[in-house]
Amino acid sequence: MAPTNNKDLKNIVMSLKNTKSAGRDGLSISTLKRCIDNISDAMATAVNDVIASGCFPDSLKTAQVTPIYKKHDKSKIENYCPISILPAFSKVVEKVIYTRLMTFLSQNNLIFENQNGFMKNKPTSVAEAQLIDKITTAIENKEYVTGVP
Repeated sequence: MAPTNNKDLKNIVMSLKNTKSAGRDGLSISTLKRCIDNISDAMATAVNDVIASGCFPDSLKTAQVTPIYKKHDKSKIENYCPISILPAFSKVVEKVIYTRLMTFLSQNNLIFENQNGFMKNKPTSVAEAQLIDKITTAIENKEYVTGVP
């Protein structure tokens, strides 16, 4: 996996969704974006060390879980949704690895052309529409259509 550099790292950080909530590291993505010019060299070195070692530190795996109220009675726990906030550095490492992996898979034609879920600009609703179209066509052609749950 190719190492990252400060320019690549800056682009990755700037592509992350702006959030003001901070994980256990106390650093929000919004704050990270404001200071990335000053820390990108050191951060790139740290990210490259994580990738080269193949070891993701346990401290980066720990999320801060916050209950968010949904609706109805505030005194009932089922009316809250737990939100996990990962450390900002963890999100950066994840995005660097994701970017490298997707580049490798694309360049080597290893992604199935009909892969929809988890792919940019290819929502699962496209797969759903394709399935409905195949079923409709089969019924119109008086073919058998079955499904397995």
